[in-house]
Order: sequence, then C-alpha cells, then structure tokens
Amino acid sequence: MTDYALDIGNPLIKYAMNQLGIKEDELLQLEFSDFYEKGVNEDVQKIRYEHHIKKLQETVRLIKTFIREERGRKPESYFDRHNTSSSPQSSMDTSKRITDSEKGKEKCIEIINNALSEIERTEKYKSATEKKLKSAQQVKKRLKEDFSKKKNKQDEFKVLQKLNFEKLKLEEAKAQNNVLKTILSSSPRFFRTEDTQINGARSKSNSVLSKRLEAKSFLDNNNDEAYDSDVQARLNSFYMKIEKSKANYEQQLQMKREIASRKCSEFSAKSEKPNDMQTVEKALRIINKHKDASDRRSKSVMKLREEREKLKKKNQDRYSSVQDRAKEQEKNILKKAEYLEKKLKASKNLLEQKQANLNKNIAIKAELHRLRGIDTIQNVERQKRVLNARREQILEKQFMDNQRVEAIKKEKEITVNYKREQALKAMMDKEKALEIAAVIRRAPDHKTAHERLKEIELRTTSNFNSPNKKD
Repeated sequence: MTDYALDIGNPLIKYAMNQLGIKEDELLQLEFSDFYEKGVNEDVQKIRYEHHIKKLQETVRLIKTFIREERGRKPESYFDRHNTSSSPQSSMDTSKRITDSEKGKEKCIEIINNALSEIERTEKYKSATEKKLKSAQQVKKRLKEDFSKKKNKQDEFKVLQKLNFEKLKLEEAKAQNNVLKTILSSSPRFFRTEDTQINGARSKSNSVLSKRLEAKSFLDNNNDEAYDSDVQARLNSFYMKIEKSKANYEQQLQMKREIASRKCSEFSAKSEKPNDMQTVEKALRIINKHKDASDRRSKSVMKLREEREKLKKKNQDRYSSVQDRAKEQEKNILKKAEYLEKKLKASKNLLEQKQANLNKNIAIKAELHRLRGIDTIQNVERQKRVLNARREQILEKQFMDNQRVEAIKKEKEITVNYKREQALKAMMDKEKALEIAAVIRRAPDHKTAHERLKEIELRTTSNFNSPNKKD
C-alpha cells in the first residue's frame, strides 16, 4: 500500500498540486530499505534517503503555503469561479469590458510569450545541467584511469623491489664465495718428492682437475653444513695424499737401496782388480748420501707438517671469522627484508585505504551530481506543468469571455434589427396615415378612412410599447 505525505483526495490539495505542477509520485513516503540496490554503497543509500526526505518536506511546505495564500485572498476562488452560474450583473460587467478586449488579448499574448521565454530558460538550464553531468562522468573516468595508472606503477615497483632483493641476495652469495675462494687459494701445497717430480705432469693435471671439481662443488653448496662437510673432505684428502706420498717415498727409497746393493754386488763380482775398499767406500758414501737425503726429507716433511698445521689453524680461524661475518650479513639481510616487507605492507594498507576513500568520495560525488541532475529535470518538468496549467486557465477564461461577448453582440444585433423593423413599419404607417388624412380632408364623412386611421394609431401605440417589453 502506497503512503502519501498529504491527502491527495482533497480537492484543495489537488488544485494546489495542479497549480504548482507537482505529481503524486513526489508525495510518496519511502523508507531507508526502499533505496537498497545491489552493488550500491550504504553511504550512497543514506544520501538518497536524506535527499528524498528533504525534497518531500520542501514539497509539502510549498503545497501548504500555497493553500494558506489561497485561503487568505479576498476574490473568489477557483471553485467559486467554476461552480457559480453567470448572472445578469456579470453579463453587464462583461459588456463593460468589451471595449478592453483588445487589451486583454495583448495581455494574453504577453503571458504566452513570457511562458515561452520561461520554457526556453528551463531548456537552457536543462542543457547546462546535462553538460555538468557529462563533465562529472568525464572526471570520474579520468580518476579511474589515474587510479589504474597508479596501481600499475605500484605493481611495477613491487616487481622492482623483488628483483632488487634477489640481486642483493646474489651479491651477498657472490661475496661469500669470493671470500671462501680466497681462503681456499691460500691452502698449503702438497709435498713434492722425487716421485712427484718424475710424474709431475700427470699429478699436476689430476690436482688441477680435482681442484676445479672441488671448487665447483663448493660453489654449488650454499648451506653451512654442506660447506663444513666439503672442508672436512678436503682435509681428509690432504691427509691421504700426504700419507700416500710418504709411502711412495719410503717404497722408492727401499727400491733404490736394493738396486744400489745389487749393483754393488754385481760390480764387485765383475771387477777384476782388487779394488774392494774403494767400492765399499763408494757404496758407503752412496748409502750415507741417501741416508742424509732421507734425513733431510724427514726434516722437511716435519717442517711442512708443522707449517700445514699452522696454515690449517689459520685457515680454520679465517673460515670461522668468514662464517661469522656471513651469518651476520645474512641476519642483516633478513632484518632489512623484514623491515622492507613491513614497510611494503604498511604502504599497501595505506594505499588500499586511500583507494577505498577515493572510491567512496567518487561514488558520493557521482551520486550528488546525479541527484542534482534529477532535481533540475524535475524542476523543469514542474515548470512545464505549471505553464501548461496557466495556459489552460488563460485559454478557458478567454473562451468564456469570448462566449459572453458573442452573446452580448447577438443580443444587441437582435434589438437593433427589431428597432429598425419597427421604425420602418412606423414610417410606413405614418405615410398611410397622411394619405388617409388627405382622403378625410377631401371627404370628412368617409367611414373606411376613419377606421383605417384608428387601426394605424393602435398599431403605432403597440409598436412603441413592444420594445420596452422586449428590453
């Protein structure tokens, strides 16, 4: 059931609505839930409801003020003017205004011209409001484009931040690898004996290949545990190579001793000269020489072992310091990443909040522009209805005045025609009376002439009395 703010069945309210150009739909009472639409914000719904309430109150106020002014007027109202019948006095008043009919027509033309000019002004106002609505839509579109551009820039900034984080991590990893390479490059060289000098090319190529493989495996391992296991494997391989080189050295020394003793025995057996003392001395010198060489080698091995231990300790210290620095750098990188992540999250939340507020303001402004446009269109339509009602009243009044004027004109024409006919008849009777008088003068005793004269006198008296009765 539809509820109205006023009783639209009341004829006075109907008359006021007709005079003000107000439709029945403008007096409907709507609730807050009636303005709900899918996808519409609650703030927009509230704006629509408040606008409807304000407009309804303004419409009711206009109707009440119009009724109050109509009741306070002294002249007859619209209902009295249309319900009362025309009296002789009103016809006399209209007859007095016959001379002013031309002025009334000029006034009507002026009113119609004013109405047309007012319609033109309303049309211009309507076109201006439409232009404003179009400009508002363009502004809304421009704001959406700016927001999309800002969003794209933010996405690009996020991608650049991720790439920068990855670059920082790669640079840190490269720095750690460079430090570890410097540590590995300062490792002790393997002990070189006579067997290594004999087979130098092969051992050198194998050691270079093993170093490359070990360096590659070391670069591939990023975890600390893998790195520790790799270092331990290197140390074990160093120990194994040292032991292997020592065993080879002892084996070759034994082989050389055996060869030397065998050659000495063969030489002593083949020698023809009794030069045993010289051979024995030579053999002893060779043995002593080899013994001194072995002693020197053992001393050099001990010295190299001590140097290796010192270098191992030094490398372990450097490795531990590098590992500590790497862990500290990793902690700093993690802290920076957490700080940047928090900052990015805060900026993201701030941007989302700003975007929500911007969308809310855009929706509110667009709704206000739309409501203003609707108000202007309704005002234009109301003015058109008011002008149509005034035009109808003017035309109706002019039609009634024209009917009254035509009736008075017809009545006057009838009286004038009647008087003219009576005057003609009187003139004819007068001529006949003169003729009869001439006959009576010639013949005073003429009876028919006296009778005809009496008839003419009676007819003239009746003709003089009949116009008064007609009037």
